Amino acid sequence: MDEKTIPLGFENAFKRMVVAALGGSAFFLALYSVFPPEFESHWMGALYAFSNLAILGLFLQFAPQSKLKWIIIGLQFSFVTTFIPISWYFVIEAWREHWTLVESFPPILPFIVVSSAMVILLMNVNRLPYYIVGSWFLIAIPVVTYLFFHPVELTSPRGLEFLFAFGPASVFFVLVVPYQMTFANKYHRMLTLLQRARDEADRDYVTDLRNQRGLEEWAKHVSIKTRSMVLLARIDNFSHLKKEYGHDASDRLLVEFSSRLRIVYQGGHVLAKYRENEFLIVLVNPDIDETENVADDFHSWLSATGYKDIDDESVAVNIGVSSIGTFEQFDDLVDQANQALDNIKEQGGAPVQFYVESVSTRVQSATT
Repeated sequence: MDEKTIPLGFENAFKRMVVAALGGSAFFLALYSVFPPEFESHWMGALYAFSNLAILGLFLQFAPQSKLKWIIIGLQFSFVTTFIPISWYFVIEAWREHWTLVESFPPILPFIVVSSAMVILLMNVNRLPYYIVGSWFLIAIPVVTYLFFHPVELTSPRGLEFLFAFGPASVFFVLVVPYQMTFANKYHRMLTLLQRARDEADRDYVTDLRNQRGLEEWAKHVSIKTRSMVLLARIDNFSHLKKEYGHDASDRLLVEFSSRLRIVYQGGHVLAKYRENEFLIVLVNPDIDETENVADDFHSWLSATGYKDIDDESVAVNIGVSSIGTFEQFDDLVDQANQALDNIKEQGGAPVQFYVESVSTRVQSATT
């Protein structure tokens, strides 16, 4: 399971469930502090559950969603290590005639019954329901078996409570859970198709690079304090090449162009198809001393001959380069790269040009 297969709205529902369980554990701790139980294991179990749930609650509050699967595993571990050992302990000691089960079993039955609601709530989260069902039967079978061999306890009010709580719920698990899991499988297939459609919407269908929408989605996950620099590469003679060699050849040219883009720079970066003949290169935390070399490397790789289907005709590539700024200024950096690229077309000169703030721009900024 990963963040892509977590059901919509699951995180909030899961948080509420953890908070509710945490509140229940806190209630028993407060109750036992006022009315000490006969068995120390009662309050020790409540303290153990409260500690585990408090840690899970902190993780839910501060951990990213990608860590949610580990929090779910933590809840499974907490459930198994809280209820199963304490249940077995009282059943075993009852078999050894140290006490009667119905009088000594801790008041945790409501918490165990809540697991059935958890199964319904978490039904679409991978194989979690099977783990909960397994834990349920590891508690239910020893308790019900003991009661059947001790009819006096079975027919007592609390014995009947155990029987009716564990019996119908166990039948429910056996009959309903496998049926419900078929819907979970369909749900996961639907999520997969939805994610695939979302990925396709974020990609340019010709080059498989991010499109502008995909670039915006990527930018949402980058800290605004991250340093970055933008390069905007343009195939200046693309219209001529498209007219000369045809639409299919121009598409293959774009594919090969994007392939060359992918192998130039080894540092942190992202590539995007910006316009028909323009490509955006965002360098993340670039080395300020290497920026000029990086821009020249991109130009050398992209403008070199050897493109298929265009008869060794050269590809005229110009690159505009922004200054280095934070991601908070990302739109401004794109504008800077665009201005530098436009200056090449208007004024000529080198095919790689860095953005230089004009005097008029500085005056306007100062007045505003």
